[in-house]
Amino acid sequence: MMLKTETNNQKGRLKVVSDRAKLELALSRTLTLDELKVLEFIAEGFPSEEIAEFLNLNEISAKRHIASILRKLKARSRAHAIAICFRTGCLVMEWEK
Repeated sequence: MMLKTETNNQKGRLKVVSDRAKLELALSRTLTLDELKVLEFIAEGFPSEEIAEFLNLNEISAKRHIASILRKLKARSRAHAIAICFRTGCLVMEWEK
């Protein structure tokens, strides 16, 4: 996933990178590979409809994945789930040039 951005006059792309092993270890929760992919899209700010389209799912399946992620992470919202993952180092932002 890439987000085009410009900071301090440096052009590049901000990429969300997930680490499933760190996520499982840090949170003692098991996310499926599909849920991890959905989590990356959530971190990029995509709505359910677009997540479903990118992953070739129907919107109901995408929403079920999101609900499962929130439940497993004990998060109150999408933003809270992402905050948990960034705080534990399971999601990081990397610059690509």
